[in-house]
Amino acid sequence: MVLVSGRLNFHRRMPSVLLAVLGLALASPGSAHAACAAAFANCVAYASGTVVSYNGSNYTAVAAIPSSRDCPPNSPYTPATDNWWTNNGACSGGATPTSTPTTPPGATATRTPTATATTSGGGSISTSAWYQVKNQNSGKCVDAAQGSTADGTVIQQYTCNNSAAQQWQFQTTDSGYYAVNSRNSIGHVWDVAGGSGATGDSVKVQVWTWNGGTNQQWQPVSLGNGYYKLIARHSGKCLDVPGAGTGDSIQLQQYTCNNTPAQSFALTAQGAAPTQPPPSSTPTPAPGGSGVGAVVSSGQYDQMFLPGTRNGFYSYTGFVNGGNAAAGFCTTGDSAMQRRECAAFFGNSAVETGQGAYVEEINKEGPSGYPDYCDPGATGGCGLPCAGRGAGEWYYGRGFLQLSWNFNYCQASYFVYGNGNTTLVTNPNILSTDATRSTTAALWYWMTQTGGTASSPHGCIVNNQGFGCTINAINGGLECPSRGGGNTGSRDSRINFFNQFLGVLGSTAVGNSSC
Repeated sequence: MVLVSGRLNFHRRMPSVLLAVLGLALASPGSAHAACAAAFANCVAYASGTVVSYNGSNYTAVAAIPSSRDCPPNSPYTPATDNWWTNNGACSGGATPTSTPTTPPGATATRTPTATATTSGGGSISTSAWYQVKNQNSGKCVDAAQGSTADGTVIQQYTCNNSAAQQWQFQTTDSGYYAVNSRNSIGHVWDVAGGSGATGDSVKVQVWTWNGGTNQQWQPVSLGNGYYKLIARHSGKCLDVPGAGTGDSIQLQQYTCNNTPAQSFALTAQGAAPTQPPPSSTPTPAPGGSGVGAVVSSGQYDQMFLPGTRNGFYSYTGFVNGGNAAAGFCTTGDSAMQRRECAAFFGNSAVETGQGAYVEEINKEGPSGYPDYCDPGATGGCGLPCAGRGAGEWYYGRGFLQLSWNFNYCQASYFVYGNGNTTLVTNPNILSTDATRSTTAALWYWMTQTGGTASSPHGCIVNNQGFGCTINAINGGLECPSRGGGNTGSRDSRINFFNQFLGVLGSTAVGNSSC
């Protein structure tokens, strides 16, 4: 979510120095560790200024955080990855936080921060990947019937077709259990019908909104050769194809575990990242195209935003057409510089969007006092009121750089449509339905905004200031220690993607890549 000033993701009126005013100053590297505050818990509301501990560090809430924000599987956030928290530095003693957060009141599950979790059977499942789940007996895939997103949708087996209705993400709860999230409808999971008390055989499995129940949690146990049995937490029974059937549209059920092929499932990650060539001082030619299309080919685009995992909204055509509407983007300087700028743009966008998995912000509620990301006192020059706007008209993050806030939508609208045109203010959903204009709106920030620093991201690259300068311009107040930012994990992810994408595009880094 991009801000005109400060890039603090929640409100431009809260500069980082305000933390000191609130008594929330960061510990200096050489200082003694502070005592650990109360341990962070998922699915809990926190008031602005609350201090919690997580993985050996204290964190402060920089805005009022609703209980839905850091609550799996709707959200991938923990204090270490959510930029509504700031890292106060290492702590010791006190709550002695561990990598598994304490279970919050009213919720059964919590989320651990590990990217790859080990199952009780010795296999490993990535919590960031999307999986095809195929039954050993029938060779058919676990499927949300008719691609429906409604509560109560049948979970069935169906001929494998690589659709989003057959892609599932295993998100850690605790103690080796996972919520199995639907790619077709984020926040909807495998659910044993009837709730946590439904422990009998032959109870059907459906899609339902995540509520933390034990009937929504599954333990994958490796059977070897890439197969797993999947055990429901509340009943201890296994995901099962009734009667070992092999036909389409058979609704799955829970059943006493019997180690038969009807209860054995292969998990295959979709769109695994290809092996990337190392960066080269000699740029790799991009075939065909003009403007941005001559810098990034369709094949290279697919290596950066993987077709198997990215949302179809992020089309190559939309990127090229939107990119060509922003004069100078990836077309300034020599070939190495042009490719470097595109690698930098995608390196930042990969973190903002989950490498293209998300078009809109997962948790759409803004900070306390501004739930719709609309500030009536800062309209960006458009002067349009905040009152009376429906939920679909809120200014939450959308697109490559997750543009947010009414004043940003105003200025981006001028950039996309021309001065005085407020189309994006009156219809912000354009940024999640029109890929070309959404790209150009993201490039308004990239080309023109500095985030309270000296350079725009575009200026950082064409002036050889380094990739770290782009991070500082986009989210430095939260990720760059020189500006008081403590979320260095997110910063490092941007750098890793940048280096990977330099290899894809055939360029090299110049200047300082960190901040």
